[in-house]
Amino acid sequence: MNDSNRQSKDEQLDVSPQQEFPGDSYPHKYVHSVFVNEQDATQAIQALRAAGYTPDDIHFMAGQDFVQAAAQGDRQENNLSQSLFHFISSLQYDVTDAYLKEARRGHYILSVRISRHDQIAEVRDILALHHGELLQYVDAWTRADLSDSSSHGDW
Repeated sequence: MNDSNRQSKDEQLDVSPQQEFPGDSYPHKYVHSVFVNEQDATQAIQALRAAGYTPDDIHFMAGQDFVQAAAQGDRQENNLSQSLFHFISSLQYDVTDAYLKEARRGHYILSVRISRHDQIAEVRDILALHHGELLQYVDAWTRADLSDSSSHGDW
């Protein structure tokens, strides 16, 4: 296999849906989004990679896997369930329900970890350009709806 084929295959692996939540601060310090089809999500991931985001920054789940990870998190006593617990308990805005509802409809969930505040607008713009919906930034004490054009500012 030549280097370009190997690189292409590696890029395909990077955009494959994952089956569990990341073990870090998820869902805090992430921009979350919903994609109706996998092709748009894959193109968004490729654009994020081109913008310098690493596979560790990008978390992509098929709807069924998101629902299963949420259900599994409810049953397990580990860091993943603690992350899900934080997602459910710290947000008073029905964010979790909205993503679970979309996941149950077969949509894809794409989340991007933010390390600097100025990345929020960049990630929002990339996701929106590729038809991302229900764009939200979630932090420990903040939830911002990025889908509404009136919220687009100097993030």
